[in-house]
Amino acid sequence: YLFDREAAVRAARVPGVSAPATGAPDVLLEPYDNVLILRQPDFELQRTVFLGGEVRFPGRYALRRKTERLSDVLARAGGLTSEGYADGVVFYRTRENTGRVGLDLPRVLRDARTRDNFILQDGDSLVVPSYNPVVRVFGAVNAPGAVAFEPGRNLDFYVRAGGGPARDADPRRAYVRQPNGKVEAVVRRRFLPDAVPAVRAGATVIVPQRAAGDVAATTAQTIGLFAQIAGTLAAVITAIAI
Repeated sequence: YLFDREAAVRAARVPGVSAPATGAPDVLLEPYDNVLILRQPDFELQRTVFLGGEVRFPGRYALRRKTERLSDVLARAGGLTSEGYADGVVFYRTRENTGRVGLDLPRVLRDARTRDNFILQDGDSLVVPSYNPVVRVFGAVNAPGAVAFEPGRNLDFYVRAGGGPARDADPRRAYVRQPNGKVEAVVRRRFLPDAVPAVRAGATVIVPQRAAGDVAATTAQTIGLFAQIAGTLAAVITAIAI
């Protein structure tokens, strides 16, 4: 704490007043004295994160330093159990309403230097599920629902497994939300085959609907095409008849 110099001098002259263990004089306060208690420079309230699911010692952990990373706290929690599915990790950040963050936990476990090895913040949570052998297919497909996971299959396969695109579907904008939260879509390439993402167990495949304007435009184009074909056939039939 800080105190007025004059008050300290007065206190030092008072018989029977001794200095405390800190070495600062024990000051007798008088009217109009000022006392200021300073905050410790490195002090902060305890920050905690939650680890749950298939980790050996689930629970809430206090962060020991400002730079503690995901791999550090996972090591303190004993790592994953034999049932843990690292690809399906669910990581949430509450700061600034961030929400779920996709990360590659298997890469973090292999190499702590990867960018997915986040510095943790107060309120972060990580849950490791058990293995989920299905893929959910939603959106504009003919038979939305869950299908059995098949290793090595890509986005197009699971769209077909969901009954194929519905009449109002926009299959070019189909994407997959991997079980770890990351979103992947088809990469269109002009001179090479399109890069279609592989789908992991526990993922969700979504096929969006076309916008109303796109549906109307497609319908008009279809009608126009049929009219053109009909006109051409009529001309051919007339020429044959003559």
